[in-house]
Amino acid sequence: MKKVLTAVALATILSASAWAQNLAVVNGKAVPSSRAEAMAAQIEQSGRPVDEATLGQIKDHLTKLEVFAQAAEQQGIKAKPEYKQAAELALQQVLVNELFIQFQRKNPVSEAEIKAEYDKFVASNTGKEFRARHILVETEAEAQALIAQIKGGASFEELAKNKSKDPGSGANGGDLDWANPSNYVPEFSAAMQQLDKGQLTDAPVKSQFGWHIIRVDDIRTAQLPPIEQFKPQIQQHLGQQKLTQYREQLLKAAKRSNAPASINGKPLSKARIDAMLAQLERSGRPVDDQVKAQVTEHLLDLETFVQAAGQQGIKAGKGYEQKATIALQQVMAAMMFAEQQKKTQVSDADVKSEYDRFAAGNPGQQLPPLDQIKPQIVQALAQQKVMEYQENLIKKARVQ
Repeated sequence: MKKVLTAVALATILSASAWAQNLAVVNGKAVPSSRAEAMAAQIEQSGRPVDEATLGQIKDHLTKLEVFAQAAEQQGIKAKPEYKQAAELALQQVLVNELFIQFQRKNPVSEAEIKAEYDKFVASNTGKEFRARHILVETEAEAQALIAQIKGGASFEELAKNKSKDPGSGANGGDLDWANPSNYVPEFSAAMQQLDKGQLTDAPVKSQFGWHIIRVDDIRTAQLPPIEQFKPQIQQHLGQQKLTQYREQLLKAAKRSNAPASINGKPLSKARIDAMLAQLERSGRPVDDQVKAQVTEHLLDLETFVQAAGQQGIKAGKGYEQKATIALQQVMAAMMFAEQQKKTQVSDADVKSEYDRFAAGNPGQQLPPLDQIKPQIVQALAQQKVMEYQENLIKKARVQ
């Protein structure tokens, strides 16, 4: 069984190991173990467990990230105007994430709230559950004819398999399994609840889906899982609900203007909008007027949360500095690799060779003409060369 580590346990292991102060030393520059603690905390907060294997992955990832960040800095990525805006966006996102994490930490879901939510669920799902079957057809005449056949001795299950428009239940002889009546559309539910065990509808039932023939195979008192089984889902749901309400309160309280774009009197710079649009374009997404409007709205929301984080002193919180460093390194590395891919030359000979290699490895498969898939091959080969570039950087680095 894997050993799952909490952030506290991780910190203890790190302080007791050879990583007491440093996770690694890359080209003479230390990667502090506190950075691994910050990343582990982020993983835990996302709901994923941190085990010993994950700890090794964190060390590997952060060491490589340091290698790439150093290379990017040497190439002057930090001096580029687009880096400044991308870095600012990244730091703002870290601030906002920390703001929401702090809110959830200070406003946990209580046992009483979980119990109240469970009781509400129980109240809306009490009563009877039905094990029913149905056959769905397009016309009333078809349904009446099938009812006559069933009353004459024909198998309901076989007719459902051959005649029902509902492929899911039809394949199972019309079986809908156990369900609360509230799971169905009102017309179906009302007709089903009038039937006793083993009884068939005398007349077709009309709904938005067509005409139904319904048979009730069994009825029982509703079976609900115990609260312990539902507790994690309820806790997550209520926690997200509280966070959503908090976000809405912050947005509602802010003084927002769209012309010009500003929050609480602080204008949103055009450079920041342009930086996010550039990120979208680099990812291959087309940018039109609608996307520009969405980006502006998103950045206004972000600025609202950033101002709230500033008022609450989030930057002084534990872990912020290392999370910010990780975010900036990721920006530098991403920009360096994007530039590298742009500079990568893929020749027609390379494309032809890759196409021929694939064809040889898949004999008998009908391939599209080379011209039709050339852009995809070029992109794949460029990405492959970037990966080789990454591996070369790692190989050259002095890591202790």
